[in-house]
Amino acid sequence: MRERRVAGSYGRDAAIFDPGTASTTRPLPLNTGSDTDWSDLFAMNAGGDAVGAVKANGAFYPFVFRANGNVEILTLEAVAINDSGQIVGISSKSGFLLTPR
Repeated sequence: MRERRVAGSYGRDAAIFDPGTASTTRPLPLNTGSDTDWSDLFAMNAGGDAVGAVKANGAFYPFVFRANGNVEILTLEAVAINDSGQIVGISSKSGFLLTPR
């Protein structure tokens, strides 16, 4: 059985760790080195899609990193993703469920 990859951050940058190969993938460019810039992955599904956020130059950008390498910027904050690729998150007034395109 293949070990599951782990989504999170490493050194203030979003990262995915694969214990099977002992390797780390950073799906986004490294941060600028600013103390206020960061990126993180909050959740990953079994297929390898992950949701997270970037804070850069004072702005907050939620995103989904797809297993195929594509990054989609979201307009609402994502907190989880299920195995069907549906994203669960929050906005300032309510929750949401976003179905993949």
